[in-house]
Amino acid sequence: MGRMVLAALLAVLMLVFPQITLQGASEGLRLWFQNVLPAQFPFMVCILRLMKNGLGRGNASAPSLFLTGLLSGYPGGAKSIEVLYRQGQISVERLQWLMSFCNNSGPLFIVGTIGIGIFGSADIGYRILITHLGAAVICGCLFSLWGRGEAFPVKEGFRPEEESFGAQLGSCVTETASVMIMVGGFMMLYCVLIRLCSRLWPGPSYLYGLLEMTNGAARLASLPKRWSVPLVGALISMGGFCVYSQTCTVLEHTPFSGMRYLLAKSAQGILCGGMLFVWGILAD
Repeated sequence: MGRMVLAALLAVLMLVFPQITLQGASEGLRLWFQNVLPAQFPFMVCILRLMKNGLGRGNASAPSLFLTGLLSGYPGGAKSIEVLYRQGQISVERLQWLMSFCNNSGPLFIVGTIGIGIFGSADIGYRILITHLGAAVICGCLFSLWGRGEAFPVKEGFRPEEESFGAQLGSCVTETASVMIMVGGFMMLYCVLIRLCSRLWPGPSYLYGLLEMTNGAARLASLPKRWSVPLVGALISMGGFCVYSQTCTVLEHTPFSGMRYLLAKSAQGILCGGMLFVWGILAD
């Protein structure tokens, strides 16, 4: 009942403020088309093809999944883990552990969009990237009780999908396109929410950055750099509620615990922000 009321309220607000709604949706679409789609789509297609051919099985699974999640960005890591679970290659507990550190923002986004595009400095982008990855690794160690010690269960008789190159590539493109459309839809929706919240409850606009991290990073960048860089790093590591929604959607057909994931990403955000704050003090 409560969800229906919230959905109805949002629909009414969109009708009352059509101009703001269109501006927010256009902003979300632009961010997705210019920054997210070109940076993630080709990587995710290649990674999906590798996953369907057996990448991620065996003892090297955690490092390989960490790398695939890094290259493809949010929610590419979640999609890779979902493919393994669907194939019967990992248990529920191992899925939860891998999700605590293998679903991260991509280096092109952090260095290009955040570092150069928002802060005008590649150095800041690399600084955020290093601490972002360091915090993810630490979280993987902290939450290792969620499946790290389990034997990696390879499904009896599992074989890579036997399809022609063209057929398998086509299925990977189709699956990736579905995920990317979902990502774009969430970005548009959350950008609309940010615009509506800013209109109805004027205040510190950077507080709305928790809804969508790209918008949030741009708003936080207006603060003094001693605070803006650590806060942006923390936000990127947490992902914001837009990324959280995307991740939950990708994993909706698995027994995935959203609260455990949110706890792990919050810890990663705090770690990343803390390391960036100390780094900034030492660099001054």
